[in-house]
Amino acid sequence: MRPQLLRLSSMIGTAALIVTAALVLCSCGLDSGFNSIADFDVVVTIYDDQADFGAIETYAMPDSVAHLGDDEDRSGGSRDDGIYDRLILDELAANLEAIGYEREEDPENNGADVVVLAGVTSTEWSVWISYPWYNWGYWGDYSGYSYYYPPYPPGWGGSYTFTTGSLLVIMEDRNAAEAASSTASSRRSRSLLILRRTKLRPAKQATTRGTDAVRPLVAILLLAVLVTAAPAQLARDYTGVLSYNIGMPTGDTNEFISNSSFRGMEIEGRRFIQPNLSWSLSWQWNTFNEATSGTFKIPNGDITGNQHRVLYSWPFLAKVHYYFGETSMTNKNAVPFVGLGAGTYWIRESFEFGILAVEETSWHFGFSPEAGVLIPTVGANDIVLSAGYHHAFESGDSGPHSYWTVKLGIAYSS
Repeated sequence: MRPQLLRLSSMIGTAALIVTAALVLCSCGLDSGFNSIADFDVVVTIYDDQADFGAIETYAMPDSVAHLGDDEDRSGGSRDDGIYDRLILDELAANLEAIGYEREEDPENNGADVVVLAGVTSTEWSVWISYPWYNWGYWGDYSGYSYYYPPYPPGWGGSYTFTTGSLLVIMEDRNAAEAASSTASSRRSRSLLILRRTKLRPAKQATTRGTDAVRPLVAILLLAVLVTAAPAQLARDYTGVLSYNIGMPTGDTNEFISNSSFRGMEIEGRRFIQPNLSWSLSWQWNTFNEATSGTFKIPNGDITGNQHRVLYSWPFLAKVHYYFGETSMTNKNAVPFVGLGAGTYWIRESFEFGILAVEETSWHFGFSPEAGVLIPTVGANDIVLSAGYHHAFESGDSGPHSYWTVKLGIAYSS
């Protein structure tokens, strides 16, 4: 009876450790690196790559800023009342002069190489935050003075208002504008579409399709079922493993995010079908996160600002492991092993550029070889050290993903 109680106590302790580790890992938030309003600023530049900007000498610019989508007159008290118009025009003139362009004050008679137009848009947002009833009212006494804090009623909260805006600057060669207007329009549309597609990598055709992608997984599962049916005297029946994972991106994944992932875990259940052979099902999770800033190239343009990139990878795998040594629970020697897993990968890619955000979720077929060592400790508990490689094939418009993992885990066997 006592050994059974000890085993039950060990199982409960292991389960509690699993739940605690999962809660700790999942409760940590990701830092986008955006800590101020200026961090959300984005500059988008779209240009004709055939234009010779060095040949431009003069420009014409109206002495006003167009307020797009604003039907109210500046004197009528609209959103910003045009208080930044003068600053915008002065800064534009100073920047154009700094690169050697001369402003033409009489363009109707003298003409100008290009025309510069400025416009702004703004949107006002209102947010209401409410709280449920909290009975925080109480009497108190301090140095002979009494006071009372009344409770907050239902729906108590506060409202907040903020404005987002965009400044648009257009430099146009009037002589070439009419001939190229239709081409420029389609090019701008393509550039916005490419921003969504190239935020990760160039779109490719998937090479894994239909039953061809499923056959390796079906073969592994069928092998596991057939071998399980074979009679054997098992040294171990079942081993549960909880691991902490460190992920290191490679290939196309490294091009999207180069930082290693220190947010990862694996829960795996191994069923022994021979003393040196087991099959298992596992769920894994790794989060890759990177905050960068700089210029991002798109066709016929550039985008400059702060970027926050996140990739979540959740592999659901069926595995087979082979052990090079005795795996009985009485063995006290370390046992090396190799394994191969295959299954499906749920991957979500998130790309934030200032206030712009694009997210893509996809399912992939993939595989994962690994090698490690099983180190017996006390009773039915073991330490598991291993290293593995994950590769998820292309799926639709989502490209392939690959990364290495190093795992440190604890195991309980029965």
